[in-house]
Amino acid sequence: MIGLEKFKNHFKGFEDYYVIIGGTACTVLFENYGESFRATKDIDMVVLMENLDVDFTKRFCSFIHEAHYKSIYECNQDKKLYRFTNPKSELYPKMIELFSRKPIEFPIDDLSHLTPIHIDDDISSLSAILLNEDYYHFLKSGIKIIDGLPVLDEAHLIPFKVKAYIEIKERVLQGERGQSRHIRKHRNDVLKLLTLLYEDKKIELNGILKVDMKQFIESLKEEDISKDLIDKDTAIEMLETIYLDKVKV
Repeated sequence: MIGLEKFKNHFKGFEDYYVIIGGTACTVLFENYGESFRATKDIDMVVLMENLDVDFTKRFCSFIHEAHYKSIYECNQDKKLYRFTNPKSELYPKMIELFSRKPIEFPIDDLSHLTPIHIDDDISSLSAILLNEDYYHFLKSGIKIIDGLPVLDEAHLIPFKVKAYIEIKERVLQGERGQSRHIRKHRNDVLKLLTLLYEDKKIELNGILKVDMKQFIESLKEEDISKDLIDKDTAIEMLETIYLDKVKV
């Protein structure tokens, strides 16, 4: 991925402060197995609030300065989600999304050159997910370092993709348009990530995570799945065996 090496080198020594999720995490995971994933130019990162301090905040701001990002999108008004876009060069990530469970107070002078743009809350569903204790603790339990980058591992990334799928699908059912491709994207990402797992892998889900996984499996049963991804029955059996502790017959 373009810009990932610059990002990694800049945040060397700060691996305990954040975790990369989303498409970039998928790219790192698949490349670690010698496989490819769909192209992405963005970095989604979650700040681990327990470790957040002024050193990390300054290091993050210095990267924004170095790349000359031009715009800062305040995706919600309580400072828990930011988007940084339009770097000076294609050698930097095209966009960085920074998620947090608590407000992040950046030094005003460090980001004063950016053009602030407010975006509606409906695009910041991950921030809402991270406010849930079950999901946040699950996130922290699934971090691993690959080539110097802290990423959410494949087994823990799947439930977050499942949650995104469910939330977007519910919005479509409520009348929102133009989201079908996002539904397919998250569903297909789940199926692709499954190919990196073995059926003897066991992941304990609690609370809403377990409810969401059951809902996803029931929805998957009604969908047409390309066998180029994975056999649907195999996928369902793996999800039930790995996450719901169902005994394989």
